[in-house]
Amino acid sequence: LRESYQLEIFSSSTISRTPYQWNCDNEIDDKGKLCKGWAEGGLCTMHKATMFLFCRKTCLCVGPSV
Repeated sequence: LRESYQLEIFSSSTISRTPYQWNCDNEIDDKGKLCKGWAEGGLCTMHKATMFLFCRKTCLCVGPSV
């Protein structure tokens, strides 16, 4: 199959980005109780992107000491 696609070129000046804004009342931890242990081990700092995906509430709202 040959199909024609129109591509639209974007540059960094044409894309506006809004930083993620969290609400601690709505955030969840996809990995549940594992998040507390991982946070206590410093993973919220060492692996921010991964922990943001899986343990957002613990890292951003609760912290490792709870």
